[in-house]
Amino acid sequence: SEGQKPLSQELMQRVILADIPKRNRGMRFALDVLVVSFALMGANVADLFEARNPVDGVWEYERKKTRDRRIDRARMRVLVPDVIRPYLERLGAGTGEYWLPALRERFSREDRVTTRLNYSLAKWCDSEGIEQFTFYAVRKTWATLARKVADKSIVDEGLAHTGGHNMTDIYADRPWEKINKANADVLALFEWPE
Repeated sequence: SEGQKPLSQELMQRVILADIPKRNRGMRFALDVLVVSFALMGANVADLFEARNPVDGVWEYERKKTRDRRIDRARMRVLVPDVIRPYLERLGAGTGEYWLPALRERFSREDRVTTRLNYSLAKWCDSEGIEQFTFYAVRKTWATLARKVADKSIVDEGLAHTGGHNMTDIYADRPWEKINKANADVLALFEWPE
């Protein structure tokens, strides 16, 4: 996945507005999770799988991939954008102990989620006649677009790529208002369903 290229803005737009027939539930599910991941600053599927419900419209979590290696536990505070409401509704958001219960209903084990979602995503790519990509490409896509609308330091913060390594990171909270504004600016580059 590390070699995965970011998606073009045009392809990401195509993903956001993809019209999937009801009979292709696996594809629709995979694209819904993918769009939610993108709109939450490229959140990893593992973090979405264990996500607890947001409080006052803010999803707080510790990034699973790096939390045990960082003093600040890779804490994230993502303002949940309204534009992803239709995707969240299809994923059963807020109807249970976990924020996206459909992930847990569909997949009994976390270690299989990304593989299965990438499989359905590959089927969608094949059906659309486009080069296959994985969920990791969406994180890179968010970063690439965020670099167009925000300083690199804010993009690093939004990806939880900094922090917890020096005294400033230990004492100072991250600039969440700027980070979430960068995310809003990225999402404003796209047309979203009503």
